[in-house]
Amino acid sequence: MNKEVFHSDIAIIGAGAVGLSLAANLAKKYPQKSVALLERHDGFGREISSRNSEVIHAGIYYGKESLKAKYCLKGKDLLYNFCREYSIPHIKCGKYIVSSSEEQNDALFEIQKNAAENGVSLELLSEKQLSKETKLSHFKNALYSPETGIFDSHKYMQTLERMAQEKNVFLAYKNSFNKILDINNDEIIFEAYDEKQNYFYMKCQYFINAGGLSSAKIANQFYPHEIYKNKACRGRYYSLSSKYNNYFDKLIYPIPDNDCVGIHTTNELDGKVKLGPDSDWTFAETYEASDPSLCQFFAKEDDVKELFFTEGKKLIPSLTLNDLTQNYIGVRPKLFIENQPEEDFKILKIINGNTQAIHLLGIESPGLTSSLAIGDDIKLE
Repeated sequence: MNKEVFHSDIAIIGAGAVGLSLAANLAKKYPQKSVALLERHDGFGREISSRNSEVIHAGIYYGKESLKAKYCLKGKDLLYNFCREYSIPHIKCGKYIVSSSEEQNDALFEIQKNAAENGVSLELLSEKQLSKETKLSHFKNALYSPETGIFDSHKYMQTLERMAQEKNVFLAYKNSFNKILDINNDEIIFEAYDEKQNYFYMKCQYFINAGGLSSAKIANQFYPHEIYKNKACRGRYYSLSSKYNNYFDKLIYPIPDNDCVGIHTTNELDGKVKLGPDSDWTFAETYEASDPSLCQFFAKEDDVKELFFTEGKKLIPSLTLNDLTQNYIGVRPKLFIENQPEEDFKILKIINGNTQAIHLLGIESPGLTSSLAIGDDIKLE
């Protein structure tokens, strides 16, 4: 039986925040071109975009010339404006990055220096200044970031979805990319399948890979051998008991560790508080990054609560073990290129005759903050 063939000028894989932003922006920029957005789940943002801290980042930690700095700084402003324009719930609450000992102060000063190189101003608060605030009095020093905030990422993506639909983007949920079949001067042909395992072909001129956890696997199909790999770094979250609702009016972050910004407090829009994420590489070599089971707490993870209690108590001395409840787990696609870790976003553009493939790799934090900037920046050639 012959497989059905579909045509779209632009085919986008992945309906996370970045994929939705690309769909809405490209449909607006190129109204004469058809746009199809394929997503393997039954709706938008089921993976990275919905399993994070929902923080609008200020651009503090990233290298000056990095894509993370570029897109985070631009994306932050675009995102705040977008939230105001479309009534997306958000709070520009600010955050403290705190040191708990004199030994950590040097790291704090380096963070302030790096932020300044990115044009981000952070206020240094002394131990004396912090002592005036009871909940912060146990810290030695802190940096205050007034531009950091929180927002409703679901309503944000819902708005992007509506904007894409209004521009006649074809949203193909429950449809999964399978493999590239052919790339010639005029079209890229790939195979996909629906929820009932019915396979079909799709032809496009522009192929955009915003596949998140699967992005490296998709990108490798454009090369003769494997170059890129996403390794799964899990980030677990714990909720705090209701007595800590509205405990802090700002987010509280520790000095970052090697893999992430550290287990921190994040306020939710309804006043609830959660701790996380940690940085768990336990399954990086044994599971595909896109394996849905990685988003579940495993039976042998009881000791994780002790870790969160230890780290959380540094931020909130009154915390008890009973105040912690498992919340959710996010998976970050840590990009490796030729088996070497890549710390920055990687955007590849492959032009072949009249066709163009664009691969967005390693789009983890601050990907949500950066999503509008990436969508605005990508252009067809």
